[in-house]
Amino acid sequence: MNFKGKIAARLLPGVSYRQVVLTLPAQLRIKFYNHPQQSRLYSQFMMLAQQCLEEMIQTKFGCKSLKIATIVFIHTHGRNGCYNPHLHIILGEGGFNSNKSQWLQFTFLDYVPLRLLWQNHLLNFIKTEFGELNGLVNQLWRDYPKGFYAHPGNNKKVPTKHYKGLLRYLTKYLASPPIGVSRITAYDNGQVTYYYKSHRTKAIQYECVDVEAFIGRMVLHILPKGFQRV
Repeated sequence: MNFKGKIAARLLPGVSYRQVVLTLPAQLRIKFYNHPQQSRLYSQFMMLAQQCLEEMIQTKFGCKSLKIATIVFIHTHGRNGCYNPHLHIILGEGGFNSNKSQWLQFTFLDYVPLRLLWQNHLLNFIKTEFGELNGLVNQLWRDYPKGFYAHPGNNKKVPTKHYKGLLRYLTKYLASPPIGVSRITAYDNGQVTYYYKSHRTKAIQYECVDVEAFIGRMVLHILPKGFQRV
């Protein structure tokens, strides 16, 4: 069984799933990368997603004993190859109430409370891990009054059996480099030119950078030895 098949086998039969995306603001990325225990930091970052989503769904149903089903992927790069750690989560659309042996299902996650709750979880984690960072944490509260960017996924019921496209999209990152060789269009006079599809404009954009800068971007995504990104 290939890796995609192994992940698909972990999905609960009869449960619908969606992809949720949780991000790290740019002001914290250098601190994240320079952390002396990067493997532990990445692991806790991934677990934070589980805690945040579980709290949101528990609140949604008014049941603190509710348990959720998630598979969390960490991606360390954005589309242009720069260091941009963020999380993709395969989230079961519901929660299990063990007290009543009951699965409670939802089809809608509100975008605004998710952003604010993720901001709260992430900044509390940052304070615990790094301290106040010379006032940066308080500044981030002021700069992002609507919370950090988060995408709650498709608010339509999508059966698990139709989620092969999402699995293909997420698992390809586990074996692919941040910038594939096919996206490098030129190398001339120490300059590397490559293209990517802009997340904001949805258009193809080209970037030309010094070869050392390009290599520098790529090595940022070498994960700690033995680290599992799922």
